[in-house]
Amino acid sequence: MAFLSVLCFSCFLGVIYSLRKRYGTLEIMFFTCIGSSLVLLVLALMFEGFEVPKDMKDFGIIMLISLCGQVIGQGFFNYIMGKVNTQTSSLVLLFSPIIAALMGFFILDEKLGILEVCGICIILIGVYFAKKESY
Repeated sequence: MAFLSVLCFSCFLGVIYSLRKRYGTLEIMFFTCIGSSLVLLVLALMFEGFEVPKDMKDFGIIMLISLCGQVIGQGFFNYIMGKVNTQTSSLVLLFSPIIAALMGFFILDEKLGILEVCGICIILIGVYFAKKESY
């Protein structure tokens, strides 16, 4: 799974980096949101079935995840892809699991166990050494 994740992540970086040279952030975000929504809809219908949020709290959480994760997070990432090199932007993107864990902890009252804390530390140490070697 980790290898597949790295492979998909590399393809994602390559595609976004090449598109960023020709298109603006809003154009990329618009088509990325439509494309990913359609793919996720098909996968959700195949594996999970169709569900509707039970109440406004669940709907609000879904909207918060959509707004923060996709619109703000990916929009900002697409914007910086045009401003910094690929190495720096990929290092910045490695912080997304840390941010997701912290948002889950503070907003959704999820627990951070020892494995999650160790994972956060490993990511931070890896980014430190990767950035240190690039100087």
